[in-house]
Amino acid sequence: MIGRTSPQTPLYRLATQACFAEVDRIGRRPLPTGLAGPSGEPEGKLAQRPEVLWLEPIPDALVGGGRDTVGLEVIAALQYLPPQHRAALILRDLEGWPAAEVAEVLDARPLAVDDLLAEARVLFDPGPGDVVDHTRPDSVVLLDRYAQAFEQYDVPAIVELFADDAVWEMPPFTSWFRGAKNIGRLISTHCPAKGPGDQVLVPIKANGQPAFAVYMRDPVDNTHRAFQIQVLTLTAAGIIHAVAFFDLSLFDAFALPDLLAGLPESVGGQRPRFHIERIRHNHND
Repeated sequence: MIGRTSPQTPLYRLATQACFAEVDRIGRRPLPTGLAGPSGEPEGKLAQRPEVLWLEPIPDALVGGGRDTVGLEVIAALQYLPPQHRAALILRDLEGWPAAEVAEVLDARPLAVDDLLAEARVLFDPGPGDVVDHTRPDSVVLLDRYAQAFEQYDVPAIVELFADDAVWEMPPFTSWFRGAKNIGRLISTHCPAKGPGDQVLVPIKANGQPAFAVYMRDPVDNTHRAFQIQVLTLTAAGIIHAVAFFDLSLFDAFALPDLLAGLPESVGGQRPRFHIERIRHNHND
């Protein structure tokens, strides 16, 4: 961000007003959890709305800061705030601007900014408050176990890694599910994988959160193709939130190939490349 000096105030004011106009033009980008309550039948037909302009993940390389400012839950929750409230919360709480500077940008009195901020804090619900750092040693172990469980298609092992009240959602499907057991039932029923080696998970970073690019084996030619991108939120109790995005254009956004065979030698840096090569060799012969 450019240094906040008095000569820059008109520029910040113009940029803020432009953001207000753009938000008004495109409207809110939801996640499925923002549209309706959880679905009760993981084995049932999944409803979807491909026409919705969904909230999507951002590669860490394109943004600064961590989950406090760009996390999926944070961005989703910010969209429920009125524009002035949203700006006050972002600039004061997330970016740490003094009230006087925020007042200049919003063309308001400092006391009015304080009122906006107080109201925004009441309305703002960014999700789990006990999120843990995904770079902690125990978090790294959990993420490695998660990837291995998916690659082995070991559904009970996957379920063990989720918190009891975890949420799984997957735009463009509007159906979403709460509870580790329901997530397991969903995966058992709707995941196209049949056994070990059908899936390969490549670690990436999105929205300051741990994420995986999932490649699924095509039974016709035994090639692993782009399938989905998963973004996870971790707490001490386990994975509390998983969003699986089926928009394959996101692979381009994350500079990932459509085929696993085209993957660069080093991606993500969390898991050794030989692990991916070994799975592809053992199960694609």
